[in-house]
Amino acid sequence: MRFKTITLVILFIGTTLLTSCHKDKPTGPYDPYTHISIFKAKIDNIDFEPISITISIPDIRTNPMGVFAYDNTHLIGVFYPRDCGEKTFNLSNSNQNASILFDNIECKTGNLTITKYDVNLVEGTFEFEVNIQDSVMKITEGFFSIVYPIN
Repeated sequence: MRFKTITLVILFIGTTLLTSCHKDKPTGPYDPYTHISIFKAKIDNIDFEPISITISIPDIRTNPMGVFAYDNTHLIGVFYPRDCGEKTFNLSNSNQNASILFDNIECKTGNLTITKYDVNLVEGTFEFEVNIQDSVMKITEGFFSIVYPIN
């Protein structure tokens, strides 16, 4: 009986030590194989749930960077300058090197904000309106988190 009690105490202490020890989050580059890219938005208050997310991986000569998301009905493309840092782009200002396409129509109203620009992780938010067939569609609560592989 005493042997079982000692064994249980040792197992309990060992389990407590293992579960209470943890490492801090890594501060280095994000791993594109373990970080899941996210892209979401609402189109006229209906969830946009992409079945495909494609990133534009620029080489040294290519600008801007971008991401495309498709949900069997709509395509949203978000483009921003390489090395732009954390910044807000007003889509009505044509002097900026940022844009959003909705079903291959360039959006001229709204904002694109890069909220995180790390070694190979870009996150941002967006909202805009687009005229399609004489009606205005409102895209709100846009968010993306994309990992670019490091060469």
